[in-house]
Amino acid sequence: MEEIVCDATVAFVNDAESFRDAIAKDRTFGQKVSKFLYDMAEWLRETFSGNKQHTASEYLAKNADLFEEAAQKWARMAE
Repeated sequence: MEEIVCDATVAFVNDAESFRDAIAKDRTFGQKVSKFLYDMAEWLRETFSGNKQHTASEYLAKNADLFEEAAQKWARMAE
């Protein structure tokens, strides 16, 4: 599922028409993608926040905001 979401998100970010078409065909698709992205953001924060020993961990925790931002966009499109 993760790979599908990642591939779809890249495609839709670069092609707004495809994004709208996918949501128009199946509203639950947008909701599912949004939930996955919110869950991923939460997991990143829980797993990597506070781990100052590894630069990669800090980077991943900070990127949780990007997942949450993407989730919000998917949710808005699914409304």
